[in-house]
Amino acid sequence: MVAKFLTTGRARLFLAGAAVLVVLGVSGSLGLIDTDSLSLAVGSARPPTAYALELEGQPMGWLAPSSSSDLGPVYSTDPTFGNPATVKISMATGAPPAFYQWITDSLDHPDRPDTTVRSGVIIASDRDYKEIKRFTFKSARLTEATFPAQEANSREQAYLKITFSPQTSEVNKKFAGATITSPTNARGRQTDFHVTIPGLMDFSQNIRKVKLLTIQFQPGGVVLPHFVVDVPPSSASAFTAWHAQANATKNGTLNYLDLTSSKALVSLEFHGLVPVNLAAPAGQPQLQWADMTMSALSLAVKR
Repeated sequence: MVAKFLTTGRARLFLAGAAVLVVLGVSGSLGLIDTDSLSLAVGSARPPTAYALELEGQPMGWLAPSSSSDLGPVYSTDPTFGNPATVKISMATGAPPAFYQWITDSLDHPDRPDTTVRSGVIIASDRDYKEIKRFTFKSARLTEATFPAQEANSREQAYLKITFSPQTSEVNKKFAGATITSPTNARGRQTDFHVTIPGLMDFSQNIRKVKLLTIQFQPGGVVLPHFVVDVPPSSASAFTAWHAQANATKNGTLNYLDLTSSKALVSLEFHGLVPVNLAAPAGQPQLQWADMTMSALSLAVKR
């Protein structure tokens, strides 16, 4: 028997406004503290080499490799209480459905903390996957989710980045030395992508690149990204014809695929796509970036 999971969600489009987040570092000046600095500050013998995430007691898998400061967890710390104002982590697109449910709930009910907050743990491990210490957070709200850019035939591992703000947090060594268990399907995989926009099959099938998509969760609602893709000039005519039509909206789907099995790890379903612009960057006539807005976005995880 094969277990199947389905996660869906939809968000209305709110007017985007400018937002700037300013936090205090431990010295009282503006700054960020990465996990290696945090670990050394609390006295570990050596920096951790891996991080595991749990949400509501469920293992979500290993975070992106900590060898890159851009991929590892980053904490913005309040020096008075030692409580992070924001936490940034990267998770492979093959993360469990429960991980994506957090994003879905935040899309569906941005102003309902009873459904959108999560509590959990980020566990720092040594090279043998033995726990060094854990960062425990309570009642965290998502503030941002970024789905990765993709390029045809790149065979790269795709990581989803999220930023969240916990109400309270602490670091302790209560379970130091314990072996960390985590689902292997959340580790990084080589990925591909597939885009479908009904009525634009030639355009969809020849998309060469997809730009990253960042969803912002703000107090007033959800700010949705533009959907921007690159197509060869020979396939751009259908988009141009669509752009010329008045009030012509379409739906579409972006699938992040496991390169080995070609199965969808997660699907982004776009509702109310509207063509905005088609342009080639200066000096790069071989590129045609097609820009689309959306009125709503939902996620689907079917595994």
